[in-house]
Amino acid sequence: MGLRRDGDAERIRHLARRLLELLERMLDWTGHVRNIYVPTGLAAARDALSRLLDDEIAAIDRFIDDLVAHVDRLPEVAGTPDLLPIRMVLTSAANETLLARYRAEVAEINNGRANGLIDESDW
Repeated sequence: MGLRRDGDAERIRHLARRLLELLERMLDWTGHVRNIYVPTGLAAARDALSRLLDDEIAAIDRFIDDLVAHVDRLPEVAGTPDLLPIRMVLTSAANETLLARYRAEVAEINNGRANGLIDESDW
């Protein structure tokens, strides 16, 4: 029989609160960026910036779905000698494609400014 460790309920609640708080902040930030008024010439950069957290938000959503699926199985194994191994992994990494797109948009804006192609008087 494997090593059995009881979960620390308070630490689990703390982790859950922090994870949901992080998700809420990410959603708020993304929504805020998407709602910022910018001149037409900056809209593509704003849109690219607003999508930088999409993969992170999706990863947290998948993590929560997986956790709920594990918790839903608990009644099946309750009272049995079988352990329910739960291994949860949440991976976070920048989406290099979206980051490159954002950087390209910012570079284009900077090039337009340097060449006098962007009129900043309407900012």
